[in-house]
Amino acid sequence: MLPWPVVAGYLSQCPRRRTMAGWIAMTVLHIDHRTVYSYPRPVLLGPHRLMLRPRESRDIRLISVDIATSPPATFTWANDVFGNTVATASFGQPASALTIDSHVT
Repeated sequence: MLPWPVVAGYLSQCPRRRTMAGWIAMTVLHIDHRTVYSYPRPVLLGPHRLMLRPRESRDIRLISVDIATSPPATFTWANDVFGNTVATASFGQPASALTIDSHVT
């Protein structure tokens, strides 16, 4: 199901882009990703490098990015030499499970 209404064969409320031929509707994608690690006993978690979002370009624009972890983490953001966004998650407490949720639009 589309997240916007379709009226008379045209997408009525989706993002649009102007081209030489006129206005065209842009495709909106949603990416949901979950990673779960389980351990037999609580462990100290070292820093984790997370690459969970597409690289932006003139053809790809990110509307929103949300990354959540359990246990909670502190994130440091950087770009690698290829232009990818890399988040480093640092954890402050032992855990018997690690869950990483990423939602990108």
